[in-house]
Amino acid sequence: MAAEWKAIRRNFEHLQSLRSIRDAEMQQVADVFMPRKSFICTPVPGQLRPRMVTSSKPIAIFNKSHAMLAGFLFDPTRPNVNPNTARGLIQAGRRSELDAESADYITNLSWQVHDRMMLPAARFLATLARVCQELVGFGTAVAWVGRQRGFGPVYMARPLRSCWIAENDEGVVDTLYFRWSMPAWKVVTKYPKAAEIQKIKELAEDPQRWQTPITLLHAVEPRQGGVMRGVATNMPFASVVIAVDYDEAVLEESGFNSFPFAVPRLGVEEGSAYGTGLAWRGLPTALVMNELQRGIEKAVSGRVDPPMFAPARFLSKALDRRPGAVNYYDETGLGFQNLRDAIQYMQQGGDVGIGVEYMNMLAGDLDEVFLTDGLKLRDNGDVTAEEIIERRQRLIRSMVAYVPNVDRDLMSVTADRTLTILGEEDMIAPPPEQLSEIDVDWDYAGPLAIAQQQGQVDTFRQLLNLAGQAANIDPSSTAVLALEEGLRACAEALAAPAGMLRSRVEVEQLRQQQAEAAQAEREAALAAQAGAAFRDAAQGANTLAAADQMQRGEARAA
Repeated sequence: MAAEWKAIRRNFEHLQSLRSIRDAEMQQVADVFMPRKSFICTPVPGQLRPRMVTSSKPIAIFNKSHAMLAGFLFDPTRPNVNPNTARGLIQAGRRSELDAESADYITNLSWQVHDRMMLPAARFLATLARVCQELVGFGTAVAWVGRQRGFGPVYMARPLRSCWIAENDEGVVDTLYFRWSMPAWKVVTKYPKAAEIQKIKELAEDPQRWQTPITLLHAVEPRQGGVMRGVATNMPFASVVIAVDYDEAVLEESGFNSFPFAVPRLGVEEGSAYGTGLAWRGLPTALVMNELQRGIEKAVSGRVDPPMFAPARFLSKALDRRPGAVNYYDETGLGFQNLRDAIQYMQQGGDVGIGVEYMNMLAGDLDEVFLTDGLKLRDNGDVTAEEIIERRQRLIRSMVAYVPNVDRDLMSVTADRTLTILGEEDMIAPPPEQLSEIDVDWDYAGPLAIAQQQGQVDTFRQLLNLAGQAANIDPSSTAVLALEEGLRACAEALAAPAGMLRSRVEVEQLRQQQAEAAQAEREAALAAQAGAAFRDAAQGANTLAAADQMQRGEARAA
């Protein structure tokens, strides 16, 4: 235990030293864009006057930006990631084209993963909102995907400034340390091994000190020689909880079959495991806006309530400017002036309008940094439909270089971890034979993908028109189009709701029933034709017999 505790402490201190340069950056971003308890920014060494957040405009633009990211990432009405089995099938030496049963299983699986995410108790949407906020702010975010026995996957965002991460040789985050604190009595309740630590036990049993916070550290990292689905202490990822300030205080040892955190990042810099958020790039402009706002407010205040001047010889005490206040003065001190001439306002200079215009220009710069400029329409003139379409296409193209970076490390990892937990809880049906024991990848199918795929509908419509023209020349040429799959692709591109399309198995059964009905109809028609022919043949034979008898009768009469 002692060796493991020391190794974790040593690695934790190493990760802290690597990120120390970014801690100040994160604090500045949090001060300006995410103020919580105070609008006074963290002081900088040598700074004489503390900076303050005086404008809410940067905060509003920041909020719009991370809300837009969440909107492009996730649609709560439909699956946002779809299983892709092509690589797994090829590695297993099987044909990559899915049969009807396997294709329906994949579709149902994507809906099952989505439905689990949408359960209120799973807290996925709240987690996604916090993840998008920290992504835009800090460039890195952490989402915990845990297993609640009897329920399944649960989700929770971890504050980035309380997490330290490390990458493997492939640039994938596979190590994470999370630090938090709990009262002493709660530590002993949650982690029974804590009662074996004498100092913690004394704190928990003393009514005067049982609220003392205990700093805990949860370390998750790859375990050498870990075994999938083995015992918890021998799984591929080790999980250890320690009390940082107490020697050899290992409170819990466990493990995971897969890395339980999703760590999406934006703009990862060379030599660092952390990303850089849009807020860091917009921070200089936001700082100028706050300083300028302070100057504008000072100028406006000077004009609305300017300083006053009055001769000291006729006022017995300072002028009371409160509403309804009574001021006494000595008339003899006015001389040849009246009271209105004696009391004067100081006219202050400065053009507030220039400051306001400059603030608007800075706000426009921030909109460009946070990619929210596409959400604004022109203030003057009518907006045409073509302009709206062009603006939408430009926004989609700008998000194409933004969302996929998040999708791979957030949605795909979250879906994969969700599927793993559902399998551990026996909450998914066994796969068909074609899909058994294969690896599954995930394709992004969220709102941005839907917006891009809507062009497929026009493509399919044009193909149908071309097929109609080709059929006039060669009727067999239309066989090149897989109409059923084309309609399914259009339904997916249009985000058709669940239940609108029949499954492939149902379509196959319906076609078989139609073929059997058509066969029965043909057989009935053939039987009817045979019966009619038999009747016609019998009637012809009777006619011939009657004619023969008539001829014989005429011959005897002659």
